[in-house]
Amino acid sequence: MPTKLAIRPWPRPLTPEWSKFSATAESIYLDFLTRGASKNVALAFLANAELVSGLNADQPGGLYGKTSPIEEGPLPDIAEQNAVAWEQLEESRELGLRHVLTATSAGEAARTLAQYWIRPSDHDDLERVAMMADRWIKQGNLG
Repeated sequence: MPTKLAIRPWPRPLTPEWSKFSATAESIYLDFLTRGASKNVALAFLANAELVSGLNADQPGGLYGKTSPIEEGPLPDIAEQNAVAWEQLEESRELGLRHVLTATSAGEAARTLAQYWIRPSDHDDLERVAMMADRWIKQGNLG
């Protein structure tokens, strides 16, 4: 029987960690919707940020591990990191943007975004990011 993959647990509700985590999640999700992304694509970016950074916008490389346009100093705010991420994907059709945009579920969009853009070294992360997107649909309380 195959081993079920584990995904990072969310912080406990009603804690300062949860407040920051959920505020960051909602900010990412709503920002991509404002940019014209579908709910599936917005959830794909959210799940990929969760996979890469645990929604910690201040870690090296930012939310997505690759969206800091500067080498040193403070990272841009969440909206700017999202703008850089969206721009990187829009400018690079070979990164699979059309596949991400035509995905029929949030899990598929998240997996595709990870495969073509984040490119995790652990192949299991492709399944984990899809599971994270699905968890946001089931348990997340977004906008």
